[in-house]
Amino acid sequence: MYISAPKEHSVYVYDYWAFDEANRFDAAYHGSRVTVLAGHGAFYCVLYFTQKNELKAGWVNAEYLVSYYPGNTAQIGRGSRDSRAVNVGDPDVSWSRENFVRTTRKFTILNQAVSNVVGFTLDYQVTARNGSQSYEVYGPRDVYVNDGSGWVYVGSFDYPDHHTPVHVTVNLDQPMTLAAVATIANCPDPNTFIFRQSVLDVMCS
Repeated sequence: MYISAPKEHSVYVYDYWAFDEANRFDAAYHGSRVTVLAGHGAFYCVLYFTQKNELKAGWVNAEYLVSYYPGNTAQIGRGSRDSRAVNVGDPDVSWSRENFVRTTRKFTILNQAVSNVVGFTLDYQVTARNGSQSYEVYGPRDVYVNDGSGWVYVGSFDYPDHHTPVHVTVNLDQPMTLAAVATIANCPDPNTFIFRQSVLDVMCS
């Protein structure tokens, strides 16, 4: 299922099935894909990923879970994908230690590179402007992929105003090993805002 936050940003996560501030310990972001483990009254226990791509379990209000993706969608690359491609699932990822080339931004590393990748879904969301104005943060994002030997530009998508998450379907020109993914913002202040991103639904030939 997916988190559907009333204000399209995030919802509280609790360590117990009660609306008690003392039990609140984290936030799950709007549009995040989660795995439901159990239900109790008005709560579901879910597995979810944090801003730092850490896998955690906690209880969220059942009203804030939906079966459909509640964010925006975009596409990079050719319009159709090989019908024989196989979805190998969502890889475990982490943030890089180093910055992307000539930037101060981190990128996403697959904990284990995947071979023969023909496409994937980029899960992206600005979670805080961090002091910047709206016009300084929103706008096009360039997407780069790395096979372990170097970066290749694959296209761009437009990130709209507000904190709306977006699923970007990335179709690659040819099968490749996928080791890392980076998004670079083309906006007046590309280095201040806080964002989350992950890689979902990796498709292999």
